Amino acid sequence: MKYLSSMTIGIALILTSLTIIGKNIKEDFNGAQQSAELVKQVKNYSTYDNSSTPNNQQTFSSPKDMESININGLDIIGTLYIPCLELELPVSDNCNDTLLKQAPCRYTGSIYTNNLIIAAHNYNSHFGNIYTLENGDKINFIDVNGHSYSFEVVDIETIEGNDVQRMLSNDWDLTLFTCTWDSKSRTTVRCKYIENTV
Repeated sequence: MKYLSSMTIGIALILTSLTIIGKNIKEDFNGAQQSAELVKQVKNYSTYDNSSTPNNQQTFSSPKDMESININGLDIIGTLYIPCLELELPVSDNCNDTLLKQAPCRYTGSIYTNNLIIAAHNYNSHFGNIYTLENGDKINFIDVNGHSYSFEVVDIETIEGNDVQRMLSNDWDLTLFTCTWDSKSRTTVRCKYIENTV
């Protein structure tokens, strides 16, 4: 009887695990599809021109001054390109659980004030592999007006999930972060602005 009860519990746990894995795979796939469509639409936006001369010296009164375009109900502030991961992703102006399933989101800060922090789910199609980045890897952000900003990875760290002060601290021009697989900590990539050679 004990054997049958243990076996039933074991089967239930396996089925629960498979259901969770299946849900995550489906969300990753949907996130990839939605991100690809959003990037395509941002590129079709009338003022988007990635050959524009970058300007990292614009003056804005607050981080909220980043221009956005509304696509399918999402306010998009630009696209993020990580060449070594072959990722090109839209970045939403706002951040919540629903938006994170569709695209990386601005957590705080601005590209124009050199303190932009972007959060994303750890889907393979979003930030799931940023832990593999290395110092010196390049990352580009292109705002909705086509201004390109280039960054270089200078630090990768793991931060406890509730340590907001550490996430916001230091003088980083761009920060990317996502949950670790156990969701207890945050894989955090810190970047410095580098001059573009356009």
